[in-house]
Amino acid sequence: ISPSKLAPERIELETLRRSTLSRPKPIPPDQPKWIPMETILLTLLLERFCTLAKESSIIVERGAALSPE
Repeated sequence: ISPSKLAPERIELETLRRSTLSRPKPIPPDQPKWIPMETILLTLLLERFCTLAKESSIIVERGAALSPE
């Protein structure tokens, strides 16, 4: 494919990107709002941390119950 054939496509994509940025479309109520990746990752890490904390506390409780006083 020659570069001249690719050029119009590039311009079209750039124009499309600019027009999309210049006038943001309203988000339909049935679609979730865009969430930044950092937020998603932090949520996943927090969930994992809570799970580990629960698991470790159960182990500690079991250990305390098993150890003779």
